[in-house]
Amino acid sequence: MEDAFVEDFKTSSFCKCVESGSNQTLDDVSCRYPDYLYSEAQTISNLAKLEGDKIRIDSIRRVGRVAEGMEGKRAIEMCLKFYKSRELDSVARARFKLSEKAMKNAQNN
Repeated sequence: MEDAFVEDFKTSSFCKCVESGSNQTLDDVSCRYPDYLYSEAQTISNLAKLEGDKIRIDSIRRVGRVAEGMEGKRAIEMCLKFYKSRELDSVARARFKLSEKAMKNAQNN
């Protein structure tokens, strides 16, 4: 269960990162939250916004330094790095543990 949670958390984070970094909505079934991740939507959105801010800063820094057609074109690349990062993996695993603990507490009450 943990591996599925982490993978879905990271996939959702990647999708939200791309949306935030490119100001476009992805209409892809793989970007929809599984039911068990609805409670993580705000965390995922917050992480994606932070990455989106990094992408916008990178885009501003690249103006005049790269060919005109390449300015602001690194959202996918930067989001893939985010997806593969140890930081996102750590956050996803920590959120799983919190979610698991909350479920156990709810069952005991």
